[in-house]
Amino acid sequence: MAIAYDTGVNAGRTSSTTTKSWSHTCTGSDRFLVVSVRLLFGGTTATCTYNGVAMTRESVEGTTNNWLVTFTLTAPATGSNTVAVTATGSGLIDACSASFTGVSQTGQPTLKTNDTTSSQDNLTLTETSTTDNSWFIGNVISSEKMVASTGATLRVSVGSGYYQAIFTNGAITPAGSASMLITVNGSVFSYQQFMIAPVSVSSFIPKVMIF
Repeated sequence: MAIAYDTGVNAGRTSSTTTKSWSHTCTGSDRFLVVSVRLLFGGTTATCTYNGVAMTRESVEGTTNNWLVTFTLTAPATGSNTVAVTATGSGLIDACSASFTGVSQTGQPTLKTNDTTSSQDNLTLTETSTTDNSWFIGNVISSEKMVASTGATLRVSVGSGYYQAIFTNGAITPAGSASMLITVNGSVFSYQQFMIAPVSVSSFIPKVMIF
């Protein structure tokens, strides 16, 4: 089964708060949910739930008063459910979410790389997959709007003074190195990137009974 993009939600910005919530609808089978949170002038970290289930905080990257936090959840509930973020301090919370189908329900994400950077204009994200037809996901914040360039597709973004976006590559086949070029006429502050692997083809092979 191939991985496919399900849907994305721009949850926008909430000011002077420690909490933020919005609705995200997951559909299909073998689901995987990614939540991107930016904390401005508040706490340095946060927790997140979807439908009341705790999401895994993959990493926290950034600099003083500008933090990027990524959360993931394998097998999120179907239907429209609430994503709820709680920060450790009061400030501005920007957020967006993206869901996928056809993702292996164990061991996700398969690898992670995080960085705080001050690159200008262009950012190239590179990873190497070990499973055929994996997808490459990047979560980025910058000072200006970002444009998906070679190898990248913009899935969902938030923009208000600072900008934040989730990008993906397509299916990587055969397994190996993949890259995404993101163009931005300003500073890229932080990014996080990882792979998700598809459901194994063998799990769909029917058993043959011999009589």
